[in-house]
Amino acid sequence: MTRLQLFIQGWLAEPARWGVSDCCLSALDWAGQVRGLDLTGDLRLTYEDAAQAQRVTRFFTQPLRIAREYLEIRAGCAPTQDPVRGDVALFKLWHPGRGQPLPVAGICIEPGNFVCRGGQEDGARIHSARPERLMGAWEVGYVEG
Repeated sequence: MTRLQLFIQGWLAEPARWGVSDCCLSALDWAGQVRGLDLTGDLRLTYEDAAQAQRVTRFFTQPLRIAREYLEIRAGCAPTQDPVRGDVALFKLWHPGRGQPLPVAGICIEPGNFVCRGGQEDGARIHSARPERLMGAWEVGYVEG
């Protein structure tokens, strides 16, 4: 099993939790693990629900700001137009409960397909993200083998 598979498999062990293991923190944790950094120490446990996450991170209204701050500035990840396995991306997915698309952070598992932390009921979901839904992506530097 690859390091990426093991990381994603860990998501299945417990449900996602705001401020601990939500989609944003989980994607940043992956990038940090690959780069040998603790990227989320200052964010972890600072919010407990979506409203608090928005107040603390502005993820729902300014997702690119937090991604650039943590991935580009802190981790040194370069932006990419063509994410590959292990890269981190932001994309929009339709949220039926809110009746609108919302930003989601995930990890590329193959070009065009991403895995992200699911809701309280599950640990991970795989989503296809067409290029028009992709908001931004960053090269993490993951190499299998």
